[in-house]
Amino acid sequence: MKKIIVAMLLMTPPVHATDVNEYCSLFGDNAAKIMELRQANVPMSTLMSLFSEGNSESQAHRDLTRRAYSMPGYHVAENQTRAVAEFRNMAELLCYQVNKGE
Repeated sequence: MKKIIVAMLLMTPPVHATDVNEYCSLFGDNAAKIMELRQANVPMSTLMSLFSEGNSESQAHRDLTRRAYSMPGYHVAENQTRAVAEFRNMAELLCYQVNKGE
């Protein structure tokens, strides 16, 4: 449980990023943390309660959480690691597409 609390506290919106690469890297970090918690079977409502409604940063993280929980949870550590990496890459791709118009 302590690990889960620490991971949730580490989730910070990428609002302080100075450029697109840093912004998308931080967004990817947060996506990976969300998927790690999903793989640890943390209730979705716990994560959703971290992100207030109304601002675009929180909305993006709420969307990531919905997407993470629509994907399967795995019991084997190797599969969990792969799911986290793939989810992070997907989030970074979306970030670059939105922030560079690609």
